[in-house]
Amino acid sequence: MNLLLQPYVMLEDGTVKFLEPCGSGCYQGEDVRLWVTYREGAEATAVEVRAQSGRPFHPDCAVGLLIKQIDHLQEYVTASSPYSDYNCWYAPQFETDLTKVKPMTQSILWKTEDDSYGMILCMSDGHFKSEMKGTEKGLEILLFDWFEGERSLSAPVCMLAEGENPFCLGEACVREGMKLLGKSPGGRQDRSYPPVLEKLGWCSWDAFQIRVSEDNLLKKCEELQEKGIPVRWILLDDMWGDCTDLEQAAGLDTVQEMLKIMKKSKLKGLEGDPKRFPQGLKHCVKEIRSRFGMEVGIWYPLTGYWLGIDEDSPLFSRYRDSLIKNPCGWYQPSWGEGDFYDDWNAFFEQCGISFVKIDNQSSHHFTKGMAPVGEIAKGYHRLLERSAKQHFSGQLINCMGLAPEDMWNRPESAVLRCSDDFQPENRAWFYTHILQCTYNSLWAGAFGWCDYDMWWTDDSQAVKNSLLRAVSGGPVYVSDPLGRSRKEVLEPLVLRDGTVLRCDRVGMPTKDCLFSHEPGRVFKVQNRCGEGGVIAVFNLYDAQARGRVSVSDIDGIEGDQFVLYEHFSKTFSIVSKEGQVEISLSGQDAVKLFLAVPYRNQFAPIGNPEKYISLKTIQSVQGERVRLKEPGRCAVVKKGELLIQEQRS
Repeated sequence: MNLLLQPYVMLEDGTVKFLEPCGSGCYQGEDVRLWVTYREGAEATAVEVRAQSGRPFHPDCAVGLLIKQIDHLQEYVTASSPYSDYNCWYAPQFETDLTKVKPMTQSILWKTEDDSYGMILCMSDGHFKSEMKGTEKGLEILLFDWFEGERSLSAPVCMLAEGENPFCLGEACVREGMKLLGKSPGGRQDRSYPPVLEKLGWCSWDAFQIRVSEDNLLKKCEELQEKGIPVRWILLDDMWGDCTDLEQAAGLDTVQEMLKIMKKSKLKGLEGDPKRFPQGLKHCVKEIRSRFGMEVGIWYPLTGYWLGIDEDSPLFSRYRDSLIKNPCGWYQPSWGEGDFYDDWNAFFEQCGISFVKIDNQSSHHFTKGMAPVGEIAKGYHRLLERSAKQHFSGQLINCMGLAPEDMWNRPESAVLRCSDDFQPENRAWFYTHILQCTYNSLWAGAFGWCDYDMWWTDDSQAVKNSLLRAVSGGPVYVSDPLGRSRKEVLEPLVLRDGTVLRCDRVGMPTKDCLFSHEPGRVFKVQNRCGEGGVIAVFNLYDAQARGRVSVSDIDGIEGDQFVLYEHFSKTFSIVSKEGQVEISLSGQDAVKLFLAVPYRNQFAPIGNPEKYISLKTIQSVQGERVRLKEPGRCAVVKKGELLIQEQRS
């Protein structure tokens, strides 16, 4: 697939030079030559650029490729940064006009008038990165490295893919792009999911924030144990550390005031806060592991803390050679060789920590101009993952790290946060959240498993949050405050031992929801489970929503006849793959969950009907004999009837 491109370069003084063709793939202007190459792969095409200039390129835009049009484009959805200067998160933008694409866009998925699809996915190597934006002339792809003085460059710009199946395009771009960069493992399917995240978890953030302490953590573990909630790991999130000014945040009236102080604080030491962890992290972790049998993870940001390392601390003196002073004027760990991350992780390992969550990853604007952005990102991820592999068997959650320079430069890690933070009791937030999670999965899910963040079981939107995570394919963890965890909300998600009933892929919108989600229409999310699949149905607005559900909504499912079983009503239909069921949701909190199971010889196993992803409760099926992974109710559809029996072993 070739695009109609008009290339230009921007020089260090801001001068833009549009170039004229001078041969196959070659363009030139005054003192500038540029070559655009299309490298065809088995599944996708790479666009690469080489350029030479007598004067240095601009660090914020060395080369631009202007796409004046995409033939027969009908509608599109992008992954665009919702912020003006910080591309750690992305959100969908729905449009038909390429000139309206927002700045800092990483991917665009479009549909043509003949019902085929295409995708552009921006790239980053160990030097440059690319982004897209709309201009009055069309869609521009910008290539830059945030580094001054460059007079020549050679870099991949983006991957292009097209086909009849929109759900394959992201994976095709990532697979071929990783091959081009010579990287292995490649995308999500080549990476190992962290074993600890196969179990149900709990996170300290929304429960405690500045009140996180050994006493409160142990009280929460006691509550979970007393209620019989099978949480198998907890995460010590932000504010556990020994940092400047954090105590000022205690007792403030609003979370916003607390966060302002947090963002201005610096790290003083590797240990926990001495007031809230008076016997040290090791004692706290030991108590949690020995008394409650839970594994413990810990959070920290790539920058050490939000404003780096305290210059007046012994920590600064000890690691001065491993720190850099960024252009903002404060110190953070270096992306080059150094002992900081490895020593911190070694300390955590000695404390009994099992995994880490590394935040603030796409913060490379803080080091802008110190080196090429791709080199900086690649260096950080090499250090972080090498250390996590040594101390935690590679078990880590990547967070605030969706920028291209991070996505393409992670060596092996497999899990990434794909949305802004959870906001308790915030209905407007859930609307944004479900769109971020599911649409980002179209491209980010090709790199790794998508983490939809924590949630509360007693939030008024708890059922919606639980159902969304059930179909995500990623980890499930909550952050309920003391006394507020509800076992009954979590039971449909897990087995008795806390094992999460995970789908096989990442959850994505159904094809008929890819480019629109207007009031009056249901919004559907689909995923696969073995030979079957699931469709979760939501109403994103207050008005009544209507729509249709079909087995064909589930990408890649095969078969002629299916049982379409609805979890909440415990009703079913026997349908062809293309058959449709009319549905209606009366309010914003109404949901439905459909399970699609091949119906062969008038038989279909459902599994434990009390669980959302009931197919994952099945251990084996031999003929019409179904064996569950644990005792419980077992449902099957046989000769047009729903039969439910108690299975005791």
